[in-house]
Amino acid sequence: MGKGGSHKMDAFKTYAEANDWTLLVPEIFLACGSLLLLIREAFRKEGQAPSDWFAYSMQGGIFLYLILNYLSFDPNPSNTTFNGLLHQGYRGDVMRCFFSACALLTSLFATPCLRRLRLPTTEFHAITSLAAAGMMLLVQSNHFLMLFVSLEMVAVCFYVLVGYHRGSAYSLEAGLKYLIFGAMSSAILLFGITLLYGASGNFSSM
Repeated sequence: MGKGGSHKMDAFKTYAEANDWTLLVPEIFLACGSLLLLIREAFRKEGQAPSDWFAYSMQGGIFLYLILNYLSFDPNPSNTTFNGLLHQGYRGDVMRCFFSACALLTSLFATPCLRRLRLPTTEFHAITSLAAAGMMLLVQSNHFLMLFVSLEMVAVCFYVLVGYHRGSAYSLEAGLKYLIFGAMSSAILLFGITLLYGASGNFSSM
């Protein structure tokens, strides 16, 4: 390996060592839990109860973890991680608690309505959890690329949720309109990011 390759490997190690994945435990747990929900639903036998209580436990556990972390376990009031992609502080922690609570309340209140309309509940809980994880990353974004990726993650989940009632023409119409306007908004956002990059020369100008 030449000097150039060795230099790139050293730079990669430096970047990798700066990634503290323990700070993203709630988001990782929500994403993995959503995947487990979908896998269990795929192999669920007919007549077997859906995984509603697992979803409630996951979302409630994340909310409790964030509350305890905010009140007693967080000695650092402000911290920039992942080489400037994320910025964590008290304000971000408050919003993470808020979004996790919103996910739990949304799942609890939506379940009776979904059952009355005979719509699947497990997929709804999984998508809601993924949307919460995306919003939790969004409020911590300290870089335009991270901002865009987390925002699109939330938008894709909302596209599905808006058109979730496939038997309703209104729901499908709303989902299609949201998809079109969301794509236009994403294009405008990317155009604005490129203008700011051209003016500042970097993406970390938030």
